[in-house]
Amino acid sequence: MSYRNPQGNVDRQSGQYIRQAQKDIAGATAGFAKAYAVKQQEIKKKIKEAEALSLRQDEWEMSMREKIATAEGEIKGSSPYMSLQMRDQINAKLDEVSKYIGLTNLSEEQKQEIVNMKTLPSVIKQFGVNSATYTENIRTQLKNQGSFGGIDPSYSSELTETFLGLSGNSSVEGETFYKMDLSGTEGPVVMIGFKKKGQDETRWVNSNQLNSLSDSGQTSAVAIIRDASSDMKAMVNNALMGNAEGKGNIKAEYWQGQKAKKIGDVTAGGKVTGERQSLTINKELLKQNIMDEALADVNNTSVTNRDKVGWFNKFQTELKGDKAVLLDHGDLVTDEQIQELAGLYADYAIEYYSPPSANVVSVARVSDSSGTKSSKSQAENNESANKLANDIYNASEKRNSNYFVGKSYKGKEITNAEFTSDGKLNLIYSTGRTVKTEDKDGVEQREAETMQVLIDTKNPDSMGNLFNRFAIGEYGTDAGGEKIRDIGNPIIRGLVDKREGRNRFASGFSGR
Repeated sequence: MSYRNPQGNVDRQSGQYIRQAQKDIAGATAGFAKAYAVKQQEIKKKIKEAEALSLRQDEWEMSMREKIATAEGEIKGSSPYMSLQMRDQINAKLDEVSKYIGLTNLSEEQKQEIVNMKTLPSVIKQFGVNSATYTENIRTQLKNQGSFGGIDPSYSSELTETFLGLSGNSSVEGETFYKMDLSGTEGPVVMIGFKKKGQDETRWVNSNQLNSLSDSGQTSAVAIIRDASSDMKAMVNNALMGNAEGKGNIKAEYWQGQKAKKIGDVTAGGKVTGERQSLTINKELLKQNIMDEALADVNNTSVTNRDKVGWFNKFQTELKGDKAVLLDHGDLVTDEQIQELAGLYADYAIEYYSPPSANVVSVARVSDSSGTKSSKSQAENNESANKLANDIYNASEKRNSNYFVGKSYKGKEITNAEFTSDGKLNLIYSTGRTVKTEDKDGVEQREAETMQVLIDTKNPDSMGNLFNRFAIGEYGTDAGGEKIRDIGNPIIRGLVDKREGRNRFASGFSGR
């Protein structure tokens, strides 16, 4: 048997397939690499565009922050709480609006917010200036009311309370708030709010409303009563002494038909040296003599209806207390009410602007066994005057209300004294009369009637008048008491002037 190699098949295609596959893979890899490179370029481009947009938005936001910070800085001195309370609101809104910059297809509301944000700095500055100016106008008017005037007791609108609260007036306590509306088509609106103490509601006033009031120079939101104290004082002086300055003696007609009433003994060295006697001005006659002047003043063309309503309510409140019947603010005053107003005007003028000598307390001397009369030396008068003036001044400086309780005012005992937040002294004294009252069970009783008077401790005239009344209460109205008043009155005036740092040439002077 012969041996032969087995028959086989020769593969001539595999290498070709492998080479083609390798070629295809290489081509696919190159295509993928090229596509990947293109994609990377596109991504880098979008990143750069996004970075550019983000940078643009950041630059716009930083620019606005700088402008708003500058505006806040300008109002910080006059409205520090305003700048603090608005800061968080502004930052949150600015962060939101800055994201709109550089975008397309924005809504109309988003476009408006961008416009409003751009104008916000100027609005903040204007609002800060106007709010400070307006509330300062209110403070100034109230400060200039002197011993009479102030707020119409019947005018208690929410707007009045809001502006009084914002002005820092102590009669209305509460908290102040600020917020903004940046979405309106009329531009950005800053809101100023006031929440009265004890209430939950916050009352808001917008910048457009405030700007309008400030531009017009009006303070119509607050019913400020015109000060008439100088007119009242002149009326009383004219009726009593025939001149507006109050010089000379009171006309004898006011004492006619009266008999001096003994009100106490005067002792010196353990001996009774005299008795204190009093004569009281005839107020009905004085009122009759004042009425024509009061009516003429009420009907003066410079007196507005608002003044008349304010005066009517002020007089009623001061003279009648809880029994006062007030007019509604804005009511037109009738002829009948004008007549009543003139009577109230005269009553108020008499009560608060009668000079100390209108209620005379005199000392009738009693001779001792040797026939000589007691009298004080000049040194004793100086000592008494200095002591009384310094005691009154020091008590007012230290706000020592206890010092004044028990003193004699208008011949009556002071039953209570208290200092107000602005440093004025409120004295409450007995009138010597009693009034009917009812207790909680409706049982009728009688109780002592009291009056009150407000002393401006920073005013030399007011403190001088208080000194005179206290001096009369302690030393009478005879020659000795008059000397003490003459000595002590300039002393206490000088103390007040020195404390307040007044310049007597402040209003200018001229000479020939």
